Amino acid sequence: MKRNIIKISLVALVFLAIFSCQKSPKIVDVTDQTTGTTTTQDKNSDTTSTSITHQDNNTSTNTTSTQQDNNSNKNEPPVVSLVKPYATQLKTGETKVYQFKGEDKEGNFPITVEFEGSSTTLAIESADKLAETELGFSKAGIFALRFRGKDSLGAVSEYTEITLTVTDATPQKHVPNLQLNPQRIDNASPVTKYEISVLVTDSGNDVQTIYISQNGSTDSLDYSYGMKIPFTTPASGGIFSFEVWAEDAQGNESNKQSVVVIVTAPNHPPTLNVEIPPGIILPGSLMAFAVTGSDEDGPSDYPLTAYGKGPNGEIACTTFTPPATIWLKFTAPSTPGEYFYTFYVADAHGLESGRVTKSVIIGTPKKDYRAKIVCCPSNLVLNGQTCQQVSLELENYGGDSGTFTITPSSTNPAVAKSTPFKSYLEYRSSKTEYTSIDSYACGTAVITWTLTDPDGAVQDTKTTNVVSK
Repeated sequence: MKRNIIKISLVALVFLAIFSCQKSPKIVDVTDQTTGTTTTQDKNSDTTSTSITHQDNNTSTNTTSTQQDNNSNKNEPPVVSLVKPYATQLKTGETKVYQFKGEDKEGNFPITVEFEGSSTTLAIESADKLAETELGFSKAGIFALRFRGKDSLGAVSEYTEITLTVTDATPQKHVPNLQLNPQRIDNASPVTKYEISVLVTDSGNDVQTIYISQNGSTDSLDYSYGMKIPFTTPASGGIFSFEVWAEDAQGNESNKQSVVVIVTAPNHPPTLNVEIPPGIILPGSLMAFAVTGSDEDGPSDYPLTAYGKGPNGEIACTTFTPPATIWLKFTAPSTPGEYFYTFYVADAHGLESGRVTKSVIIGTPKKDYRAKIVCCPSNLVLNGQTCQQVSLELENYGGDSGTFTITPSSTNPAVAKSTPFKSYLEYRSSKTEYTSIDSYACGTAVITWTLTDPDGAVQDTKTTNVVSK
């Protein structure tokens, strides 16, 4: 441990005689009496001094010659020392008396005792006198007391150093400091494992136990650096909390801290239904898919957002509140064929439904043909083996334009028959077409005229009765 040099500006000391109390130092007479100790009163001080009595029957005196060495004019520095025994172990708040004695070969008294770091001094009047002071400390540590002597002619000795060890009279209570991270978790999922990091600092470095308390029940864990407290959230939503604190080996407890967890109730995914546009979907036309959705969690999950994705990556979306029906609109591809569209809905918390895929056929529109045979010969008399020209009146009475086919069929081709032909009919127009009936032999036959549209559908039929003579 680093030693502290006793300096009044750096160390919290209580110098009852030297540094704090501006009193005269205690002076102790050294006597040769054998009857015990005597107490004398310093005239300039309200403190008492105690004489030291030797334990033998002879009087011991310290006599220092005042004569200078005839062989030298050098003034030797004095020797200042502490009177043994002296205390080297102290407790905070406690004071001890320290006595100093001085020697000087030349007898240059008084000797001044100087302390490093302080302007206050003690005076040793003669070799048979002592100077004393009381030292006290307000905090624990290891301190160095350095002192030296200076005689009346100014000769100064080297510093003498003694080490003083000061311990706490009443050991300080070390309270652990607890830190938790995090102390709050919002929107926690039900039945999910979470962890809380624990850090405890303690000047005594003796933290042993972590306590966790919830609903009147307390559990404990052995503390280790970097530890985590695991817990699992309940299945239902609401506020979930518990208290944590630390305890060291001396039984000192840290502050209690709470961990609060907000558990969100289970969220169910929404559902949807999609209907494809009715009828024939033409290339490049605007088509709309009808979408409905629901969510068993109810209004807390509304509004819902419906999404649709087309075959080329095009996106359509809209927000709605059930039970409303909304339409997602797309432009149909320009090329006929089968195409796939994918749909889903998401609730207000972002939870999505399953995907629904619909197949759409983009086709060529079916024409609306409206035509008829207005008239044709009802009865026809022919001479045998002849060719007779006939006329048929056709009408488009409001349908699409197109090329129609007239196909004659005979019940007796050996007697009479005709050749098929075509006719282009405009929208709401009439037209007369001419053809011929060939007769091959005498007899009768019925010719049926059948009008078919460009798609091959029969629009009308008429008959002609033929008699060949």
